[in-house]
Amino acid sequence: MPSINRRQWIQQAVTAALIPTTLATSTSTALATEAESPPNPFALQFTIDKGFSADLSPQFQRKLVQAILDIIQKHYNQNSLPVWSVSFKEANLPPRLESISHWLVKGCEQHRAIYPVDPVWIMAQMMLESFFYERAISWASAVGVCQFIRPTAQSYQMVCAGDRAEHRHPPFLKPEYAKSLDDYYQFRRELSRYRDKNWQKALEREECLKLMAAGDLAKIGQRLQENDNYYAAKAHYEAQIKRSRNEYRDFLRLNSAGKSILKDSTALAALDERLTHEKPVPAMVQMLAEHLRARKGNMLIAAAGYHAGLSRTKAQSLYEPYGRIPVIQSTVDYLSKIIVIYHELRHRL
Repeated sequence: MPSINRRQWIQQAVTAALIPTTLATSTSTALATEAESPPNPFALQFTIDKGFSADLSPQFQRKLVQAILDIIQKHYNQNSLPVWSVSFKEANLPPRLESISHWLVKGCEQHRAIYPVDPVWIMAQMMLESFFYERAISWASAVGVCQFIRPTAQSYQMVCAGDRAEHRHPPFLKPEYAKSLDDYYQFRRELSRYRDKNWQKALEREECLKLMAAGDLAKIGQRLQENDNYYAAKAHYEAQIKRSRNEYRDFLRLNSAGKSILKDSTALAALDERLTHEKPVPAMVQMLAEHLRARKGNMLIAAAGYHAGLSRTKAQSLYEPYGRIPVIQSTVDYLSKIIVIYHELRHRL
């Protein structure tokens, strides 16, 4: 059997990610055995055994940092970096990656008893999450290099902007915005309750056609008014969600502006510990270790749970111990990109 090239391998890996990992692994293993082909130098494994022991040596850390820098220089050297919107040189990534790798190793050592993790996979996932930008803020108000939303961050004992009373007073800038994340979650809950209670007021196409065919003009007028009221109320909630989210983003950006994680990590931690490396990176390791334990070492499903929620990865029968990739396009896209980054990193190591 001729050896496959890297592009072919990536295509195969992404395809395999769309079906249960165990089935894909057993099938590929059987084919390899039958053909008696030599080991594929680009082959990757997406399940971790509980006895796995990662290389966490200083030499490995240096190689991992250099591998990431090689990838970024190769593909982004002439353009602004994703998330950062600045050049590779302006981002000053080397010391940031050294700090991240330090806390990554600490987390791997600290949480190994939960389940061993692959630090290369975590770096690949973190690169996709934030491109290692500590002030990254997502549309869902996830913050930092590991992109924790507030409820998850708080469950791992991290202080978030707005949690402390002093955040709501000077010298913090726009202190009235410190409570905006509370408003954001409140409006989201209210919108969810409103939709659950009033969804039937939305006028669907089939109902409209039936009313028109029946010639019931009075009913059509009533339903159109109910439909307009439903969408007007929904738009009101959505506007409040957007406003409160933008205010919270402004609060974070204004109060973290001009502060560098390399020099001002204490000041950033006083604002929001998600803006630093010391707590978020080990917390990401812990969360993925917990997911791996729950899904029998399946890295794809552990990462899918990080993105979409572990409860959405439940499976049945043969696949129950390992879980399944949820049928969510953004999660499938998320995993396919991590696989590519992971492959590129492993190839350089």
